[in-house]
Amino acid sequence: MFSNVSVVIPAHGASPYIVQTLESILYSTVQPEETIIIDDGLVEEVKIQIRSFIPRLRIRVIKCQGQGLVDALNTGLRTARFKYICRIDGDDLMIAERIEIQINFLKSNPTVVAVGSQCNLIDSENQVVGETSYPTGCVSSLDSFSYKCLLAHPSTMYLREAAMLIGGYRKMFCWEKTDIGEDFDFWLRLKSQGPIFNLGECLTSYRVHAKQISSLYTSAQYVAASYIAAGNISKLDNQNFKKIDLSGKDSLSELSRFYLVLNDSPFMVHRISSRLQVQNLLHEVECRSGFPQFARKVLIRGLNFLFRAYIK
Repeated sequence: MFSNVSVVIPAHGASPYIVQTLESILYSTVQPEETIIIDDGLVEEVKIQIRSFIPRLRIRVIKCQGQGLVDALNTGLRTARFKYICRIDGDDLMIAERIEIQINFLKSNPTVVAVGSQCNLIDSENQVVGETSYPTGCVSSLDSFSYKCLLAHPSTMYLREAAMLIGGYRKMFCWEKTDIGEDFDFWLRLKSQGPIFNLGECLTSYRVHAKQISSLYTSAQYVAASYIAAGNISKLDNQNFKKIDLSGKDSLSELSRFYLVLNDSPFMVHRISSRLQVQNLLHEVECRSGFPQFARKVLIRGLNFLFRAYIK
């Protein structure tokens, strides 16, 4: 069966679970036409392991055209040869029917541009430790879609053409030299191309571990979502709404722009669910060597704005 699917997997370092990821793809009821692994600094041993699958999977290993996750994802988009992009990370697993189910859904619903699913949460030993509870149906029609990421990125399949029309992924918020919130920003913009759905089935096993971005930078993710939501909702495509980088020495001007974008927004629908997470981020900022005390006040002022102005 011709699937018209490109699986895109960004990978870096030792990638200890990528063999399991590829094995899960190998046993799919519908095989992808290609599996693209974006090499964002893979060690040689892992490259050898990946090449061992080539007789059984149509694998292409592509060097990342840039550095980091956003560049890796865009490299995958640009080099993909087929209609549907199936996303999965190099430490996650897909059930055998995932590609078949998502392709059938997209073919049966030609106006839909992306579809995600629920995920089983697994540990390092592949034991299920939980399950996601994302809303199902047309999530892009929900009010909360504007201020909360309602899809598990590694569970999604979407139209390559639609993703290219919006310019792919963007770098909008950087913390400790790591881009954060690129998937949320992507979904907010992809909505302009058509409806986005979630299925109720668990089609992907999402591995939970201490080194993933969601675990390492939980506080920063809340703040990044606030900034990205404000900029996209109010369509502030001006000099204020651009990437904020809190990794460098010029964090003061970066935080000032953060506040301006929030303040210029006619409304702010993202409600940060935990003040503790915000306080953790403020503490991290304050403890950074050489970071001005009044820069912390700028961030506090901007974050307080969120609590005053939310409508949900």
